[in-house]
Amino acid sequence: MRNLTISKDNGTKKINSGLIGNIHHTSHTSTNSELEIILEITKSISSTLNFQEVLRTIVNKVADYAHADRCSIILIDNQQKFGYVMASHDAPDIHNLQIDLKNYPEISSSLESKDTVVVNDINLDPLMSNVCQALKKMQIKSLLVIPILYHEEIIGTLFLKIIKNPHKFTTEEISFCKVVANTSASAIKNAQFYEQIRLQAKTDGLTNLLNHRSFLEKYQEEISRAKMNSKPFSILIIDIDNFKALNDSYGHKYGDNVLHKIALCLKNNTRGIDTVARYGGDEFICLLPETLHDHGLIVANRIMKKIKEQLQENEIITSLSIGLATCDYQTHDSAMLLQLAEQAMYIAKYRGGDQIFTFSKNDTQDTSLWNKKVCETLQIIKTLGMFDDGKEIAADLTDQLAKIFAVTATPRSPIEIVKSLSSALDARDHYTNGHSERVIEFTKKIACELKMSGEQIEELRYLCLLHDIGKIGIPDHILNKPGKLTNEEFEIMKQHPEIGENIIAPIDAMKNLKPLIRHHQEFFNGEGYPDRISGDAIPIACRILSVVDTYDAMTSDRPYRKALPKEAAIEELNRCAGTQFDPEIVEIFARIIEKKPTSVKSC
Repeated sequence: MRNLTISKDNGTKKINSGLIGNIHHTSHTSTNSELEIILEITKSISSTLNFQEVLRTIVNKVADYAHADRCSIILIDNQQKFGYVMASHDAPDIHNLQIDLKNYPEISSSLESKDTVVVNDINLDPLMSNVCQALKKMQIKSLLVIPILYHEEIIGTLFLKIIKNPHKFTTEEISFCKVVANTSASAIKNAQFYEQIRLQAKTDGLTNLLNHRSFLEKYQEEISRAKMNSKPFSILIIDIDNFKALNDSYGHKYGDNVLHKIALCLKNNTRGIDTVARYGGDEFICLLPETLHDHGLIVANRIMKKIKEQLQENEIITSLSIGLATCDYQTHDSAMLLQLAEQAMYIAKYRGGDQIFTFSKNDTQDTSLWNKKVCETLQIIKTLGMFDDGKEIAADLTDQLAKIFAVTATPRSPIEIVKSLSSALDARDHYTNGHSERVIEFTKKIACELKMSGEQIEELRYLCLLHDIGKIGIPDHILNKPGKLTNEEFEIMKQHPEIGENIIAPIDAMKNLKPLIRHHQEFFNGEGYPDRISGDAIPIACRILSVVDTYDAMTSDRPYRKALPKEAAIEELNRCAGTQFDPEIVEIFARIIEKKPTSVKSC
């Protein structure tokens, strides 16, 4: 261990670093002002866990007391090779500035000896000989380094600097600084722990990028800033193509490695002012402040190129789909901007992946008509795909929608579209398999009895096929539960009419079907869902379907009970006429089931 020479000639002193209970033990007594400062520091640092606030309080109070030109707190890494200037009273913007301790012999000496180092005059101190000339250019004359120890571990130093004229630090000043260092060690360590926990809550543990929630906070900040400065900004959403196949083929550890490498590549190919975050399981997002659409496309292409090179270098066979959206170019709506970026990314995937997609300005002029609806549909599919039992059906539905929306797709009739979506539901829920077809004949007979138009009968047919399409968004453990649903499970099940409405919303040919799918679970007395409408406010097609659908459910085997005889089912319909069901529809249906004469001969 290297020792410092103590001599009156060279201006260097080495001070014993034992804990000082008072500011000075011997002939000097603490002044009231010194005690007041210590109490003020103690009170301040014990009242907050804000790391920067703790550090600023310490350096400001010490600098005022010692009349230092700079007072800093420098935290030290575990290897004691680098220091990090966390706070300086004369430069409040400095935070986490890395310094190489090879250029700071006074700090290195203090760390080595775990003792205070005083340099009263850099010109007279041999410790500073290698850096003396550099310090002279900065007019630095005197230095004081106090180690900050936490349970014998050096976590940092209190660092004072005097410029222009050499300053002989007094015993009182040194003692005071040591008391501050000893007093603040626990507060600094606690604040460090708190900061680490805070950062862990904000970051993704695997990639060390911001997590989804933290990104949204940054996003809101950028929206406010952009509005204030009238500046554009762009969003990139990056998705790894076929990531599930990678995990399935090579294991999750391999997949984690891919995520880590892509995250690092994103950080290395964006600016310091950009925000990069892990947005989902295999999705990343980049916020590019003050970035026009064309420049955002340049960034996207650079990211695509660099990540491809990185993946090829590591023999990783996959690709990326990137969606780009720009505020002020495509929309001023902040919520819609994220939706557009995500839609663009999904379209890139639908077109085969390994590409960048962005909407033209003309594509997004009237976002209220279709963009929101498409996004909602894709979100449903995406959510469904998160469940193991839903992945296959999500893929099937994605394929169907991709064909429907494909630029090169041939025109399709509404019934073709409906059958495509209905087949997706049948693959998901074995109970629904054939259920839709079974009710078509009954509903058609009721419609004819009510003298409904041919167009209304056709819509009723579509409703029979698609009324439960929203159940593809309901987890299997609820959908096929062999028993009564809990209140929480029933609340989830009640979402299926709205999910169904969202699924067919982007299909223009199906626009008349939207309110029918939404309201097929409404009750005649207004106690149904989702909107609790009643009586004639419920579309007639929904009132017809409600009766026939319930009858078919009661007379079919279910996971939790055997089928009822048709007589018992009709009795139950009559019991609920006027509450759950339209009494007129129940009366007509009962005659049809019992094969009593009706006013309609054929339809």
